[in-house]
Amino acid sequence: MREEMHPVDHYEAFDALAKQGKDIADIAARFGTTETVVRKRLALAHVSPVLLQHFRDEDMSFAQLSAFTVSDDHERQVAVWNSLSSWNREPHSIRRALTEEMIPATDKRVQFIGGLVAYEEAGGSVKRDLFDDRNREAVPRNCR
Repeated sequence: MREEMHPVDHYEAFDALAKQGKDIADIAARFGTTETVVRKRLALAHVSPVLLQHFRDEDMSFAQLSAFTVSDDHERQVAVWNSLSSWNREPHSIRRALTEEMIPATDKRVQFIGGLVAYEEAGGSVKRDLFDDRNREAVPRNCR
């Protein structure tokens, strides 16, 4: 019987192929998975190695780990993990702590400037959370 790869092992294998220039569709085909799964595993590149190790050690769930992909700041991620009480380490609490300075895509100011497409066309940066089932997007607060 073949055992399924650990999600962090997936990430490392997918990342190695991506660094070789393989596109997401090719990586998905090689592993017999979907492009969405490949994108989600590659998003783990945004997570601190310290937190990846916590996940490997089973000190956090995959849902908790995936919540950290909304930020690229490894120091902030570790600080958030350490600051949250063990009973309050739900994925939504982690996301909220990491995105407190971002504006949700549903904010009226986003519509006022013409929406996300107009914002991006003007060079604005948009952060998308691949792991949020509601597919929410956020715009950094300092880019109004």
